Amino acid sequence: MFDRTIIPTVHYYNLGDTYTGACGGMRYRIAMRKTDDGKILEGAVWPEPYCFDKTADARKTVHEFEYSQEGVDACADWLEEQYETRKEEWVQSPSIKAVEANW
Repeated sequence: MFDRTIIPTVHYYNLGDTYTGACGGMRYRIAMRKTDDGKILEGAVWPEPYCFDKTADARKTVHEFEYSQEGVDACADWLEEQYETRKEEWVQSPSIKAVEANW
């Protein structure tokens, strides 16, 4: 089950920090991104086992949100929806331990 209570408030992102986590085979990331019009929050999900930077863009699903606490809440809703509606995909993702065992 996705735990939305651990998602930091908008003030966390004001410092330029990126938040990452994992839930049942789904990895996720929330980051502030500067645009010509200001700032936005960018949410991303992808299957395990690799981190955001080592996962092919084609495997990531990215969505933009308003840069506000309401945007953080909407992003948490979206992450929860991604987890619930794609649970079969996440469950089938190999863990990093499984990948390392094959090296």
